Amino acid sequence: LVFVKYAGLGRHIMAVGRVKTIVFAKVELVTVFTYIPAVCLPKLVILSLYLRIFVIKFYRIAAYTIGAFVITVALVSWGFAFRTCQPLAYRWNKSIPGGHFLDQEQLFVWASIPNIITDVAMI
Repeated sequence: LVFVKYAGLGRHIMAVGRVKTIVFAKVELVTVFTYIPAVCLPKLVILSLYLRIFVIKFYRIAAYTIGAFVITVALVSWGFAFRTCQPLAYRWNKSIPGGHFLDQEQLFVWASIPNIITDVAMI
């Protein structure tokens, strides 16, 4: 809703204007950083529930292992989120000399693979 109201989501970029384009880039940056805990924390909660339910040693080791993997993936994803655009202000100000982007599409594809693996492992 924030994207629609303040950043012109759903409208052609030429109709939005420069100010809303900048707001869009800043709000998108916030969503990247909130997406990671939004994926990680529910998985950790489910794993903690598994630890309360299952008393068999194999299942408990599996839950701890998956939990460690989920936390590692979250930390690595945060690291890549900070490195996606250098400097961060280059996302909305392309006139900064020396600024560059990583390939975001490839980053999202490769970041989703560990999430799929942990989802399947938790089932």
